[in-house]
Amino acid sequence: MRIGILTLPLHTNYGGILQAYALQTVLERMGHDVVVIEQKQRSKANYWNMFFQFIPRVYKRKFLKKDIQLLPEIFERKFEPVIRKNTNAFIKKHLHIKSDSSYMKVVNSNNLDCIVVGSDQVWRPLYVENIDDFFVGFDPTVKVKRISYAASFGVDKWEFTDEQTKACSNLIRKFAAVSVREKIGVDFCKKYFGVNAIQVLDPTMLLGLSDYVKLAEIENKNKSSGNLFCYILDETSKKDTLINNVARLNGLTPFYTKAKEVASLKKCMQNINDCVIPDVSTWIQSFIDAEMVITDSFHGCVFSIIFNKPFWAFINPERGTARFDSLLSLFNLKDRIISVGNDFSQFEWKKAIDWDSVNHLKKMYEDKSIGFLREQLNC
Repeated sequence: MRIGILTLPLHTNYGGILQAYALQTVLERMGHDVVVIEQKQRSKANYWNMFFQFIPRVYKRKFLKKDIQLLPEIFERKFEPVIRKNTNAFIKKHLHIKSDSSYMKVVNSNNLDCIVVGSDQVWRPLYVENIDDFFVGFDPTVKVKRISYAASFGVDKWEFTDEQTKACSNLIRKFAAVSVREKIGVDFCKKYFGVNAIQVLDPTMLLGLSDYVKLAEIENKNKSSGNLFCYILDETSKKDTLINNVARLNGLTPFYTKAKEVASLKKCMQNINDCVIPDVSTWIQSFIDAEMVITDSFHGCVFSIIFNKPFWAFINPERGTARFDSLLSLFNLKDRIISVGNDFSQFEWKKAIDWDSVNHLKKMYEDKSIGFLREQLNC
């Protein structure tokens, strides 16, 4: 079967890249011919638009304290290809991207038999410009089988407008089967779309530990600089203080896998190399080398579980807590969630995880998830 994976754009998000790689790999091992569907981004560098949008951006940045680029069009054209060069290299080497000016053109030109929507937060309107695209709304009449695999709404509050709910409800009824990543997604599908869904694992958890070790060995030869891996998306001084305290109490050395500087127009003009995102294999190697992980990332938790590394998870309410609650509940690991405001003077930082139990549950959920794909793809 020729299958197209419809997921979020792949840029510098390690988890987003690896979930697409994992799903592609799993489907290929089942004997399918797989591509990842991508819509080319339209260039934003229209100088009249830049002129009329510059003043509102200045106002938002200066007075509303919004963290936005004043000239994203120039930033996108000049600097982003350099910032993304490592992740782009991984994508080019390992993912079978098929790209065109529209999703419909990609589907039609590649003679697809099936579209698999997922994984990641493909069903979160806040992250998607045209949410109906991820319900195959770009061509409702296209003659292909449609299923979702581990699609995520991202949050535990309904973010669809009434119009979006109605449109996507009609579109999802054309799916042969629906699977979602979080338990709340099962509830949302029933309540708002009137369809039954099952919960499955994030596709990164369908590959074995050896698959990721092999990726790291092929691409990366450098050991990490410490043994307490800190993968933090939203850095704050409180998190930094807590990380330093955890490191001191456990006799560990913190290290980060990230660009030396957060990419901004000013920083990129000063030294663009400081803003380059490390490659995917270096990120994987970070888990291999870690004795403990502290993260506020969903996939940071996922890969800690895959590598059986003791971890602690900060929750980012703005990014959505449902993803963490659902994942950690599956493995009886909700006690790994920490809050910056708590008193940690008596906290059990060395509390062990029962990895035998976790791995047993993972195998059980993995079999269920693989079974869903095999059943729907007739293999």
